[in-house]
Amino acid sequence: MKRVGLKLLFVLLLMAEGMLMQAQDHQSIVVESIVLDSVSHTPLCYVNIGIANKNIGTISGVDGKFSLSLPDSLANETVTFSMIGYSTKLLSVSELQNENRNILLSPSVIELRPAEVTAKKLKAKKIGKSSGVGVTFAVGVLEAGGEIGVVMKMSGKKESFLKDFNFKITGNKPDSAVFRLNLYYVEKDGFTNILNDNIYFTLHKGTIGNISIDLTPYQIVVDRDILASIEFLEIYAPEVEFDEDDPNKYSYGDIDIAGSFVGPKSYMRPTSQGEWEKVPMSVSPCFWMMILY
Repeated sequence: MKRVGLKLLFVLLLMAEGMLMQAQDHQSIVVESIVLDSVSHTPLCYVNIGIANKNIGTISGVDGKFSLSLPDSLANETVTFSMIGYSTKLLSVSELQNENRNILLSPSVIELRPAEVTAKKLKAKKIGKSSGVGVTFAVGVLEAGGEIGVVMKMSGKKESFLKDFNFKITGNKPDSAVFRLNLYYVEKDGFTNILNDNIYFTLHKGTIGNISIDLTPYQIVVDRDILASIEFLEIYAPEVEFDEDDPNKYSYGDIDIAGSFVGPKSYMRPTSQGEWEKVPMSVSPCFWMMILY
């Protein structure tokens, strides 16, 4: 699995690298295992794994396997395993050091909200920001499971039906890349995922322009502001070592996302289970949605 993530000019690059250097300093504990469905015992891919708010994390691969490196100072911490559709599991680092231990996640029972039939004609509205001015976010710095998100302001106290999620790709060099769309309620103490299903999408080499993710099959209705984020999962690109004399070599893994210096509040976290940080200088990726209310 290749490292994935994003960079935004020099400011975000330093921000991301600073958090990663702090998290990866003096690593000496390596935990390796496989995550399985507790019922079918099939491997679970792209499970979020890490120590909450410590910016140390990873995701499981397509075969369910993962490797997590930790410094000695976190030997007494608890590792969180979470995935939409499964109950979150907490295990101590010492428990995870058992070489023969597989991680079993139990499917969660989701109480579906009943659909309401109405004859009232719904209004359509675009929220977010769809145009940028010279700012580029690009895959290339953060660890797998890192996210970048934008706060979407809903229509007052009315319930809103989410029709689609959109963003713009201005450059795309990898052979392909896998992402997950996450939607969170904005709470006073953080963000709470509101989805019942994983929403994956893949971008293939050369795909540029506006990208639209159809949300109508998921029947998502919200009643307050949300954070819409893209989570970076997997990049398939040539293995190219960084060369300071030829930085273009490092761009084989880049997917450029249009952004703006003026836009809605945006947040990022460097890796799975990491701490959310507000993106500085009021810069924001151009994410927008169509809603019905």
